[in-house]
Amino acid sequence: MQISKKDWNNYIKMLSQLNDTAGQMMRDYIEKNGLENTESIIDYAYGLVTKYGEGSAALAAEMYDETARLFGKVLPPAEVADTASYGEVKNAIDTVTRHSLNSKSYGNTVSRFVKRAGADTTLKNAERDGAEFAWVPSGDSCPLCITIASRGFQHIGKKTLRHGHAEHIHSNCDCTYTVRFDDSSGVAGYDPDEYLKMYEDADGKSSKAKINAMRRMRYQDPKVRDKINAQKRAAYANNKKVIASISTIAEAKDIPNAAVRAQVMRDAINREVPVYAADLRAVFNKIVPEADYYDVCIHGAPNFVEYEHTYKLDAETMSWIISGRRDYKGDDIRLLSCSTGIKDKDGSCFAQELANKLKVKVKAPIDKLNIDPIHGTLTVGREMIPFDDACEVFEPK
Repeated sequence: MQISKKDWNNYIKMLSQLNDTAGQMMRDYIEKNGLENTESIIDYAYGLVTKYGEGSAALAAEMYDETARLFGKVLPPAEVADTASYGEVKNAIDTVTRHSLNSKSYGNTVSRFVKRAGADTTLKNAERDGAEFAWVPSGDSCPLCITIASRGFQHIGKKTLRHGHAEHIHSNCDCTYTVRFDDSSGVAGYDPDEYLKMYEDADGKSSKAKINAMRRMRYQDPKVRDKINAQKRAAYANNKKVIASISTIAEAKDIPNAAVRAQVMRDAINREVPVYAADLRAVFNKIVPEADYYDVCIHGAPNFVEYEHTYKLDAETMSWIISGRRDYKGDDIRLLSCSTGIKDKDGSCFAQELANKLKVKVKAPIDKLNIDPIHGTLTVGREMIPFDDACEVFEPK
């Protein structure tokens, strides 16, 4: 037995209306009131996230109950998940304010929180009842969503609800989760084998390479290419405003390194600021990636890193650069920077501060880092201790 395509599409349409309405209201608010009063923006965003997030969660709970009924399961009513906290909304809006400053980005942030409430509801009830879940693509799905959908139905694992929330939730996307209670049920039209073939047929040895290859193939479609190019042109036009105003905003917010932010803004907006120092490019390309970590390779010290031997960057500035990169998806960080894991008497260091700012784990060396220029092997200190034996993993505080 399956959920019909008509019923599923109606569900997706209602979810999408909630997400889109909240996002559009946020965009309208920014266009009307501007960006001067950050506190008012946060309050308004939180109100939208709460109101429409509750609607998204309620809709997901209703769909969960209907799915259970359809498959003949007698279960307690589905519980709605909590919407985003004020602190979560504030942190997200602050991030947008630091490096975007356009109404679309604020709207997308609100939409993402609204969508997350529905996804959290589905997954947390599936965890409660031992149901399997799957990510179901909808519309013009991106390669990342196709890849996730290729996993098929699975049980909730330790990494499914990261920090208590569903992963892979992004704006401008109608894909979402479904559940099933036995091997014969599902959603009509959902074919994980087809998605898996698309993934396996893509060029590349790693997941990242395959997803990028799928993006390139998708870009060959004239309709998709025109849509993406139009988005890029709009972003570029807005970026000129951002570059002109970033220094003033940084100073107004009393953010450290305002001059540095202004200097690297153009590259960062275009996602071209390297995650490695330019003079480390050759050795960086030799380094073997570590699963679940995003590598940042730059000259470092216990309390700062140095960009191009010219600018000393604090943890807030570096977190701003990393989070602004298109290829960064919120992974934990492997900080390949000398001595950035050396703690002061208060237990603080650059790696700890970076973990706090990005809200992810940061692995960093506790002495000078050595990179073999031939093989890319990582060791630490004069004793050439293997990297993992001479580093520390810092949890966000």
